[in-house]
Amino acid sequence: MTTETLTNNKKSTTSETLESNKKIVRQTFEVFEKNDMKILDTLYDQGNVKLHFPGTTGLMSYDDYKKMNTDYIKAFPDSKVNVDLQIAEGEYVCTYVTFSGTHKGEFQGFPASNKKVKLTTTTIDRIVNGKIVEEWTEFDQMSLLQQIGAVPEMNTAKR
Repeated sequence: MTTETLTNNKKSTTSETLESNKKIVRQTFEVFEKNDMKILDTLYDQGNVKLHFPGTTGLMSYDDYKKMNTDYIKAFPDSKVNVDLQIAEGEYVCTYVTFSGTHKGEFQGFPASNKKVKLTTTTIDRIVNGKIVEEWTEFDQMSLLQQIGAVPEMNTAKR
């Protein structure tokens, strides 16, 4: 869908707006490679953003979100993020990425293992007036912990 017209508030989403929204979300992943939290400050509605993140019991605050990203960068300083798929419709952008890096620093209490990690993440962002106002993130935390050796891998059944 390239054009959506909402008759109630006469708001129109053009293909140009959809591409702009996708770019905003892609920029959020640049934080990991550039190690620059100021990037986030330009992309999120800091005072009103609702952040849904696995492992939290409610909404994550914007400050906690930035701290979490800082902790990831410290733990995986050579992080790379590849945007594999991105779809936009209306105010929403769904992004599927592959994250890779080396566990070179403490992560959630686990010392550096120097192991390479690779995992996929899906985010759904809602963008209003050029700012992210809500974000849902899903990724396989268990796989990440297994890859750094913090949790044993499951044994596969032998036949």
